[in-house]
Amino acid sequence: MSWKTFIGCAWTLLSLLAMTCGLVACQSIQTTLTGATDAAKAERSNAVDVCRAWKDVTYSSRDTNRTQDEVRANNASRDAYCGAP
Repeated sequence: MSWKTFIGCAWTLLSLLAMTCGLVACQSIQTTLTGATDAAKAERSNAVDVCRAWKDVTYSSRDTNRTQDEVRANNASRDAYCGAP
């Protein structure tokens, strides 16, 4: 094999390697972005399900002060997380 042929093969190999590395880098960025988007969608979906199930709690005047305070705290937490019903 001549020196020129060797240089040509090495140049071709290095060029292919550089292009392949670029493609792999783009793929990992795309996968990361898609994964983040999917996680955000799943989190929003879970929040909607939680808010549907998490109803306001009522209390009676016969309940203890502690129970009434805990019910108010629960309802305030729901309002902060889901918005007022």
